[in-house]
Amino acid sequence: DFEISNVVCNGAEKGIFLRGLPEMSVKNISLSDIVLKTNNAIEIIEASNIRLNNIQVISKQTKPVVYIESSSNISINSLKYTNGADLLFSINGERTKAISVTNTDIKNAKEKFVFVNGGEASALQIK
Repeated sequence: DFEISNVVCNGAEKGIFLRGLPEMSVKNISLSDIVLKTNNAIEIIEASNIRLNNIQVISKQTKPVVYIESSSNISINSLKYTNGADLLFSINGERTKAISVTNTDIKNAKEKFVFVNGGEASALQIK
């Protein structure tokens, strides 16, 4: 149960990195009003009940901007990312489900999303 807000970071390797274990996922994390300039943007693995709100990430590596694996109940609202990103979302793993993306302009990415290693299109809802 973490709530983190109003953060500016310039120069990190990874902007947001959340990683649990198959037997013990990280849970109930809320990140909001964050500006990141990083090499890699967002990676969420083995997590649930994650809320990202008003995140701006400028990353050198944009394939993908957001990597999600074996995670559920992920809410992303108002994500701003590097214009012309190669890939916006990589959805991985058959246990990945209930990812909601709102108020995010996905048109600025060359490729919007890929689903691999059992990831399914039904796991992702863009509103």
